[in-house]
Amino acid sequence: MFKKLLSVVALGTLLSSSAFAEDILAKVSNGAISDNSAGVKVLSLDEMKEVKGGYYFKRDSAFDYGAGSLSSYGYVVMNDSFHQDSNAVTQSLGYSSGYIVA
Repeated sequence: MFKKLLSVVALGTLLSSSAFAEDILAKVSNGAISDNSAGVKVLSLDEMKEVKGGYYFKRDSAFDYGAGSLSSYGYVVMNDSFHQDSNAVTQSLGYSSGYIVA
């Protein structure tokens, strides 16, 4: 019961502190990057909807693990949902080949 209460209080504190944050970039990067930095543009809602890219997580049961009542599920990180190239992701993170499993 106490553990649940503590987690609710921690979550509430986290949400309220980020709700009052004026510049998320500055807060996350300890001031190294800000909304006012050169080359940083604040996107409008319509521009945000048009953003393409990012990583794609492809479910791969070969990396699943189960031990009693505990289980984990494997996802291979791909560069995007269209190309699905895991090698591009590993190379961009400094590895020569292989999978990044999340």
